[in-house]
Amino acid sequence: MRFAKLMLIGCVCLLAIIGCQKPSDSASDKGWSSLGSAITGENWREKVGFERLVVIIAGMLGDWSEENVQLEGTRIDPDGDAEAFAILVTTLFEEPEHRSKNLNEVMGMIKSRLNVSPPANQQTEMPAEEPSTGAEWQTYENIRFGFRVEYPSHWKITVEAANGDGVIISGGDSVEMTFSASNYFEEFAPDLTDYESFTLSNGEQASYKMENRHGSVTVSLIAIQDNIVQYSITGVMTEDYYTQNRSLIETIFKSYRYA
Repeated sequence: MRFAKLMLIGCVCLLAIIGCQKPSDSASDKGWSSLGSAITGENWREKVGFERLVVIIAGMLGDWSEENVQLEGTRIDPDGDAEAFAILVTTLFEEPEHRSKNLNEVMGMIKSRLNVSPPANQQTEMPAEEPSTGAEWQTYENIRFGFRVEYPSHWKITVEAANGDGVIISGGDSVEMTFSASNYFEEFAPDLTDYESFTLSNGEQASYKMENRHGSVTVSLIAIQDNIVQYSITGVMTEDYYTQNRSLIETIFKSYRYA
Protein backbone atom coordinates (compact mmCIF):
# COMPACT_ATOMS: atom_id res chain seq x y z
CA MET A 1 0.00 0.00 0.00
CA ARG A 2 3.02 2.33 -0.35
CA PHE A 3 1.47 3.34 -3.74
CA ALA A 4 -1.76 4.50 -2.11
CA LYS A 5 0.08 6.54 0.48
CA LEU A 6 2.10 8.43 -2.14
CA MET A 7 -1.08 9.03 -4.15
CA LEU A 8 -2.74 10.69 -1.18
CA ILE A 9 0.16 13.08 -0.57
CA GLY A 10 0.25 14.06 -4.23
CA CYS A 11 2.30 11.53 -6.18
CA VAL A 12 1.03 10.29 -9.54
CA CYS A 13 2.61 6.81 -9.37
CA LEU A 14 5.22 4.73 -7.50
CA LEU A 15 7.99 3.37 -9.71
CA ALA A 16 11.10 1.31 -9.07
CA ILE A 17 14.33 3.21 -9.65
CA ILE A 18 16.08 2.32 -12.91
CA GLY A 19 19.84 2.68 -13.36
CA CYS A 20 20.41 5.49 -10.88
CA GLN A 21 24.10 6.45 -10.65
CA LYS A 22 25.77 7.14 -7.32
CA PRO A 23 26.55 10.78 -6.50
CA SER A 24 30.02 12.08 -7.25
CA ASP A 25 32.47 12.94 -4.48
CA SER A 26 32.02 16.66 -5.11
CA ALA A 27 28.26 16.36 -4.63
CA SER A 28 28.77 14.47 -1.39
CA ASP A 29 31.23 17.11 -0.14
CA LYS A 30 28.75 19.91 -0.74
CA GLY A 31 26.08 18.14 1.30
CA TRP A 32 22.50 17.40 0.31
CA SER A 33 21.13 20.42 2.16
CA SER A 34 23.40 22.81 0.25
CA LEU A 35 22.40 21.25 -3.04
CA GLY A 36 18.73 21.26 -2.14
CA SER A 37 18.69 24.94 -1.23
CA ALA A 38 19.85 25.87 -4.75
CA ILE A 39 17.24 23.79 -6.61
CA THR A 40 13.77 25.30 -7.02
CA GLY A 41 10.61 24.68 -8.96
CA GLU A 42 11.70 27.38 -11.39
CA ASN A 43 15.21 26.10 -12.17
CA TRP A 44 15.38 22.36 -11.49
CA ARG A 45 15.20 21.33 -15.15
CA GLU A 46 18.07 23.57 -16.23
CA LYS A 47 20.14 23.15 -13.08
CA VAL A 48 20.08 19.37 -12.56
CA GLY A 49 17.48 17.62 -14.73
CA PHE A 50 15.41 14.65 -13.61
CA GLU A 51 18.15 11.98 -13.43
CA ARG A 52 20.42 14.13 -11.29
CA LEU A 53 17.44 15.12 -9.14
CA VAL A 54 16.83 11.42 -8.42
CA VAL A 55 20.45 11.04 -7.27
CA ILE A 56 20.21 14.04 -4.94
CA ILE A 57 16.92 12.87 -3.48
CA ALA A 58 18.40 9.39 -2.93
CA GLY A 59 21.05 11.08 -0.77
CA MET A 60 18.40 12.94 1.21
CA LEU A 61 16.41 9.74 1.67
CA GLY A 62 19.55 8.08 3.03
CA ASP A 63 19.49 10.64 5.85
CA TRP A 64 15.77 10.00 6.37
CA SER A 65 16.38 6.26 6.61
CA GLU A 66 18.88 6.82 9.41
CA GLU A 67 16.18 8.81 11.22
CA ASN A 68 13.81 5.82 10.78
CA VAL A 69 11.37 7.79 8.61
CA GLN A 70 8.79 5.30 7.32
CA LEU A 71 6.39 4.96 4.41
CA GLU A 72 3.43 2.66 5.14
CA GLY A 73 5.23 1.15 8.12
CA THR A 74 8.43 0.37 6.20
CA ARG A 75 11.68 2.28 6.53
CA ILE A 76 12.53 4.44 3.50
CA ASP A 77 14.69 2.65 0.89
CA PRO A 78 16.89 5.43 -0.57
CA ASP A 79 17.64 3.67 -3.87
CA GLY A 80 14.29 1.95 -4.31
CA ASP A 81 12.14 4.97 -3.43
CA ALA A 82 14.19 7.85 -4.90
CA GLU A 83 12.52 8.00 -8.30
CA ALA A 84 9.02 7.91 -6.80
CA PHE A 85 9.90 10.82 -4.53
CA ALA A 86 11.45 12.68 -7.46
CA ILE A 87 8.17 12.32 -9.38
CA LEU A 88 6.31 13.67 -6.34
CA VAL A 89 8.73 16.60 -6.00
CA THR A 90 8.47 17.58 -9.67
CA THR A 91 4.68 17.30 -9.48
CA LEU A 92 4.66 19.71 -6.53
CA PHE A 93 7.13 22.00 -8.31
CA GLU A 94 4.56 22.40 -11.10
CA GLU A 95 2.03 23.87 -8.66
CA PRO A 96 2.15 27.70 -8.78
CA GLU A 97 2.32 28.01 -4.99
CA HIS A 98 5.42 25.77 -4.86
CA ARG A 99 7.43 26.99 -7.86
CA SER A 100 9.50 29.39 -5.76
CA LYS A 101 10.20 26.80 -3.06
CA ASN A 102 13.51 24.97 -3.01
CA LEU A 103 14.07 21.23 -2.83
CA ASN A 104 14.73 21.26 0.92
CA GLU A 105 11.39 22.96 1.56
CA VAL A 106 9.40 20.61 -0.67
CA MET A 107 11.06 17.50 0.77
CA GLY A 108 10.29 18.88 4.23
CA MET A 109 6.61 19.16 3.26
CA ILE A 110 6.63 15.53 2.16
CA LYS A 111 8.50 14.35 5.24
CA SER A 112 5.91 15.96 7.51
CA ARG A 113 3.30 13.56 6.06
CA LEU A 114 5.32 10.42 6.82
CA ASN A 115 5.86 8.41 9.98
CA VAL A 116 8.95 8.67 12.17
CA SER A 117 9.16 5.75 14.60
CA PRO A 118 11.33 6.11 17.71
CA PRO A 119 13.57 3.23 18.80
CA ALA A 120 11.69 0.41 20.51
CA ASN A 121 13.08 1.36 23.94
CA GLN A 122 11.63 4.87 23.57
CA GLN A 123 8.13 3.82 22.54
CA THR A 124 5.45 4.27 25.19
CA GLU A 125 2.49 2.01 25.60
CA MET A 126 -0.82 3.50 24.52
CA PRO A 127 -3.95 2.65 26.46
CA ALA A 128 -6.39 0.45 24.61
CA GLU A 129 -9.32 2.22 22.98
CA GLU A 130 -12.66 0.63 23.53
CA PRO A 131 -15.14 0.32 20.64
CA SER A 132 -17.37 3.33 21.19
CA THR A 133 -21.08 3.94 21.06
CA GLY A 134 -22.60 5.66 18.02
CA ALA A 135 -22.42 9.08 19.75
CA GLU A 136 -18.62 8.85 19.97
CA TRP A 137 -18.06 8.03 16.31
CA GLN A 138 -18.13 10.17 13.21
CA THR A 139 -18.55 9.29 9.56
CA TYR A 140 -16.37 10.12 6.58
CA GLU A 141 -18.35 10.19 3.33
CA ASN A 142 -16.66 10.27 -0.05
CA ILE A 143 -18.79 11.99 -2.70
CA ARG A 144 -16.68 11.08 -5.73
CA PHE A 145 -16.77 7.29 -5.24
CA GLY A 146 -19.78 6.98 -2.96
CA PHE A 147 -18.30 5.25 0.06
CA ARG A 148 -18.49 5.93 3.78
CA VAL A 149 -16.67 4.67 6.87
CA GLU A 150 -16.97 5.34 10.59
CA TYR A 151 -14.06 6.17 12.89
CA PRO A 152 -13.57 7.40 16.50
CA SER A 153 -14.66 11.01 16.98
CA HIS A 154 -11.31 12.16 18.40
CA TRP A 155 -9.40 11.03 15.28
CA LYS A 156 -8.55 13.84 12.86
CA ILE A 157 -8.31 14.15 9.07
CA THR A 158 -4.69 15.10 8.33
CA VAL A 159 -4.61 14.81 4.51
CA GLU A 160 -7.44 15.13 2.00
CA ALA A 161 -6.74 14.25 -1.64
CA ALA A 162 -7.28 17.18 -3.97
CA ASN A 163 -8.87 14.90 -6.58
CA GLY A 164 -11.43 13.54 -4.09
CA ASP A 165 -10.02 10.00 -3.92
CA GLY A 166 -9.98 9.87 -0.12
CA VAL A 167 -8.34 10.97 3.12
CA ILE A 168 -5.70 10.08 5.69
CA ILE A 169 -7.02 10.09 9.26
CA SER A 170 -4.81 10.05 12.35
CA GLY A 171 -5.61 8.63 15.74
CA GLY A 172 -2.41 10.04 17.25
CA ASP A 173 1.25 9.09 17.03
CA SER A 174 0.53 5.35 17.10
CA VAL A 175 -2.09 4.88 14.36
CA GLU A 176 -3.03 6.33 10.99
CA MET A 177 -5.53 5.14 8.37
CA THR A 178 -6.07 5.85 4.69
CA PHE A 179 -9.62 5.63 3.33
CA SER A 180 -9.61 5.77 -0.48
CA ALA A 181 -11.00 4.54 -3.78
CA SER A 182 -9.90 4.57 -7.41
CA ASN A 183 -11.01 3.42 -10.83
CA TYR A 184 -10.23 -0.28 -11.28
CA PHE A 185 -7.89 -1.40 -14.06
CA GLU A 186 -7.30 -5.11 -14.45
CA GLU A 187 -3.68 -4.67 -15.52
CA PHE A 188 -2.97 -2.91 -12.21
CA ALA A 189 -5.13 -5.19 -10.06
CA PRO A 190 -3.74 -5.87 -6.56
CA ASP A 191 -2.39 -9.33 -5.77
CA LEU A 192 -4.88 -10.71 -3.25
CA THR A 193 -3.19 -14.11 -2.87
CA ASP A 194 -2.26 -13.54 0.77
CA TYR A 195 -5.53 -11.82 1.72
CA GLU A 196 -8.33 -13.39 3.75
CA SER A 197 -12.06 -13.06 3.17
CA PHE A 198 -13.62 -10.35 5.35
CA THR A 199 -17.35 -9.70 5.85
CA LEU A 200 -18.52 -6.12 6.33
CA SER A 201 -21.42 -5.31 8.67
CA ASN A 202 -23.81 -5.04 5.73
CA GLY A 203 -22.87 -8.51 4.48
CA GLU A 204 -20.66 -7.36 1.58
CA GLN A 205 -17.42 -9.29 1.08
CA ALA A 206 -13.93 -7.77 1.02
CA SER A 207 -10.31 -8.96 1.26
CA TYR A 208 -8.22 -8.41 4.41
CA LYS A 209 -4.52 -8.67 5.23
CA MET A 210 -2.37 -7.97 8.28
CA GLU A 211 1.42 -7.59 8.09
CA ASN A 212 3.83 -7.10 10.99
CA ARG A 213 7.24 -5.78 10.00
CA HIS A 214 9.66 -5.16 12.84
CA GLY A 215 7.02 -3.90 15.21
CA SER A 216 5.04 -1.85 12.68
CA VAL A 217 1.67 -3.34 11.72
CA THR A 218 -0.11 -2.65 8.42
CA VAL A 219 -3.71 -3.76 8.01
CA SER A 220 -5.35 -3.58 4.58
CA LEU A 221 -8.90 -3.98 3.31
CA ILE A 222 -9.71 -4.11 -0.41
CA ALA A 223 -13.09 -4.42 -2.12
CA ILE A 224 -13.58 -4.36 -5.90
CA GLN A 225 -17.03 -3.51 -7.22
CA ASP A 226 -18.03 -4.92 -10.61
CA ASN A 227 -14.44 -4.49 -11.88
CA ILE A 228 -15.14 -0.74 -12.01
CA VAL A 229 -14.07 0.74 -8.67
CA GLN A 230 -11.48 -0.42 -6.13
CA TYR A 231 -12.16 0.58 -2.52
CA SER A 232 -9.53 0.30 0.19
CA ILE A 233 -8.57 1.01 3.79
CA THR A 234 -4.96 0.90 4.92
CA GLY A 235 -4.04 1.26 8.58
CA VAL A 236 -0.48 1.70 9.87
CA MET A 237 0.16 1.41 13.60
CA THR A 238 2.55 0.23 16.24
CA GLU A 239 2.44 -3.42 17.24
CA ASP A 240 1.37 -2.46 20.76
CA TYR A 241 -1.52 -0.38 19.45
CA TYR A 242 -2.72 -3.19 17.20
CA THR A 243 -2.51 -5.76 19.99
CA GLN A 244 -4.52 -3.58 22.38
CA ASN A 245 -7.09 -2.30 19.85
CA ARG A 246 -7.83 -5.14 17.44
CA SER A 247 -11.55 -4.96 18.15
CA LEU A 248 -11.57 -1.21 17.41
CA ILE A 249 -9.75 -1.75 14.08
CA GLU A 250 -12.21 -4.48 13.16
CA THR A 251 -15.16 -2.21 14.00
CA ILE A 252 -13.79 0.51 11.69
CA PHE A 253 -13.21 -1.96 8.85
CA LYS A 254 -16.65 -3.52 9.23
CA SER A 255 -18.31 -0.10 9.04
CA TYR A 256 -17.10 0.41 5.46
CA ARG A 257 -19.93 0.96 2.97
CA TYR A 258 -19.68 1.51 -0.75
CA ALA A 259 -22.23 2.14 -3.51
